[in-house]
Amino acid sequence: MLAIYKGTAFQASYVFLSVAPLTIAFVMLRSSVFSKATAWIGIVGNGLGFGFFAPAVGIWLATLSVVVLAVWNVMFARSLFRLGRLV
Repeated sequence: MLAIYKGTAFQASYVFLSVAPLTIAFVMLRSSVFSKATAWIGIVGNGLGFGFFAPAVGIWLATLSVVVLAVWNVMFARSLFRLGRLV
């Protein structure tokens, strides 16, 4: 994504692609289907994604968010598979 960085369009897509899963994580926090840990890891990971806009350390925060979000995706998938087995 950094190779095709073209200004406003890139920044807008980055923000939208961070806000949507952040909203999902907040909804998960209120749900009884997903664990609180899953929701909080999603909130932290997507919140760290906004660190991209911080000067000097932004790229490192965005990279850290990828690691946290990988854990969140695994936890999220486990919850969905467990929910699917109940049906």
